[in-house]
Amino acid sequence: MSEIEPREIEWLWYPFIPYGKVTLLQGDPDDGKSTFMLTIAALLTRGEPLPFTDTGKPHEPISVIYQTTEDDADDTIVPRFIKANGDRERLLFISEKESPLSSYIGDCQINAANEVRPRFNYLIRIAKETGCAIVIIKHLLYHGYDETRAMFWADGDTGCSSQYWGRSIGWYACALVDTLDYIDDEKIRKELIQMAGDLALGLKEVQHPQSGLWYQVLDRYSEYGNYPEYSCSCMFVYFLRKAVRRGYLGSEYAKVAKKTYYGIIREFLEVDEKGRLNLKGTVYVSGLGGDRYRDGSYEYYISEPKQINNLLGIGAFLMASAEMEA
Repeated sequence: MSEIEPREIEWLWYPFIPYGKVTLLQGDPDDGKSTFMLTIAALLTRGEPLPFTDTGKPHEPISVIYQTTEDDADDTIVPRFIKANGDRERLLFISEKESPLSSYIGDCQINAANEVRPRFNYLIRIAKETGCAIVIIKHLLYHGYDETRAMFWADGDTGCSSQYWGRSIGWYACALVDTLDYIDDEKIRKELIQMAGDLALGLKEVQHPQSGLWYQVLDRYSEYGNYPEYSCSCMFVYFLRKAVRRGYLGSEYAKVAKKTYYGIIREFLEVDEKGRLNLKGTVYVSGLGGDRYRDGSYEYYISEPKQINNLLGIGAFLMASAEMEA
């Protein structure tokens, strides 16, 4: 280490975004991640000081490249940038048909850590060699979506519901990994495997760190009233184990599934006074629309009752167990 010359980190925005490095910005739906970054970009293009900085001094205007697969330039990116008074001459917008991250790190399984780490170094090297600051905005999956924005539970701007209901995403996960059994087209398979990888990353981040279980509202396990939910935990074990077995995910996700499976056995299985095995902790039902009480709020989801030996939970447990034994 004696030959390494120490140097100070240079900051685009101290202490949040350094020059020459990659920064990850992540949050829940509708937290305003994209709007936030476009506001920061607008300040940079005008050379104005950024929030929470000590000096408050202006700087030279900076050009910004904004790349996305989610939002369109004409109805989302540019209007938000204009609202923040950004200099449009200094904003370059790139729209990608596939994940921007995938287009930079090359042809590899983004869901496999052993493949991503060396490829991700390319992106890190770009930041280091050019001295630019790269910010990756990571989004989680939404539960429901209404294209018309007409449903009372849908956000007026995005059309998305506000919460992540565990079992709904569990159905999606199971369908995703099972659909791959019947798809031969390599382009479609690549897209589906990419989707599986994105989902697996999101699930890993909202898994309860101690129990290994997933909760009724996935990303709010520490909040009052939320609870570990049996059926979705089983579904995610099935999804992860099968995806690893089929080679869609890296082997590290087998450990994630194993932790959950042991948590399921510990927390949800019980023997009653007659010696019968019961499976507890499955939410009876949840949904969006119909009766007005199904408004998609956090309070709604945690109000739905749980059942013992609900068939939705039993079926998911059998699927998860079969994959654990495969």
